[in-house]
Amino acid sequence: MVIRCLLLALAALLCTPVLVTAQNSPPPGMGARPIQASDLIRVTPRREPNGQKPGADLQLKIEGFLKKLQGGQVKEAYVQLLSGSRIAQQPDKVELLIAKTNQAFGVYGKMIKYEAFDLYKVGNSIVVSTYLTNLPVQPLRWRFVFY
Repeated sequence: MVIRCLLLALAALLCTPVLVTAQNSPPPGMGARPIQASDLIRVTPRREPNGQKPGADLQLKIEGFLKKLQGGQVKEAYVQLLSGSRIAQQPDKVELLIAKTNQAFGVYGKMIKYEAFDLYKVGNSIVVSTYLTNLPVQPLRWRFVFY
């Protein structure tokens, strides 16, 4: 089975602080009451993450990528991960992924470790695997989508 990997998101911040500020004047009819928890949008996961790792072939591909990143081999990591994919045929996009990853490591520090966080299937042909990476400043989430 030929596995094609699409990297949907390079990394999304897992613990991004959210700052909520009141507007200068409240909306009509609201009075001057302070913001309450019930005013905020509730953000909850659709389901609990399961922490499972993908099948052996996908796990080898993902963890090989993450090990190379951990060792500072960012370009080699992407070449290995994206081989055979449509993204690999677009050098400008690959270079952007490499640059953004180097930028993230410059801000958050070198990767300390990684772990599987979630795994689910969409239909019979798509597997979505999420890993968390620990960095000195803040963890990063990596989502891998295989088709």
